[in-house]
Amino acid sequence: MEDNLQTLKGIFEALKAAGRIHTQTDFAELLGASKSTISSALKGNPTYLTDNLIRRAILVAREAAVPFQPSGGTPGTPQPSITIPAEVADLYKNMAESNKELSETVRTQQDTIRMLVEMIREEKGDTRKAAL
Repeated sequence: MEDNLQTLKGIFEALKAAGRIHTQTDFAELLGASKSTISSALKGNPTYLTDNLIRRAILVAREAAVPFQPSGGTPGTPQPSITIPAEVADLYKNMAESNKELSETVRTQQDTIRMLVEMIREEKGDTRKAAL
């Protein structure tokens, strides 16, 4: 797990240094994950620091041509490179975009539900705010 943490942190810092991202939120969007997942993973929480997340981060870093030192490697030691077929990279991009669109849809639906609950409560004289 420590290797995964170092890899994720290395990729996060490399993407920041390259100007591809600026915040954990940017990193989360790039990986198609939530900000809370990335925050927890970067803190070393094993529930969120999954092999799947690390694979996605590595794919993103390689796709972005951002150099990073995978965990377990010695600085200056050449690392084996993996060529990702264009179809796989395109599929990943499409999945990330779909995830982003779905997240936006869920947020919009939550806002609508919150507004409707508040309207119902106002009609009943209840002044509490709706929490989702």
